[in-house]
Amino acid sequence: MRFRTLIRWSAIVCGVLAFAFAVFVLSFDVNQYRRPLEAAASKALGRTVTLSGPLTLAVSLSPTIAAEQIRIANPA
Repeated sequence: MRFRTLIRWSAIVCGVLAFAFAVFVLSFDVNQYRRPLEAAASKALGRTVTLSGPLTLAVSLSPTIAAEQIRIANPA
């Protein structure tokens, strides 16, 4: 009886955590980090970097931020 109760509560906790993670991922707006990403890329490259297109978050074992319409200025 106690083993079944433990399994049941473990499943409930795992389900709640999975649901909370899904809600977080779906409500997360990666576009709010556009300016810090531009600044970091500009500093690393030594050129002006502009991210004009949308930023998207690909969720996987190694989460990835994808950017479109990236402009990198020519060196002076």
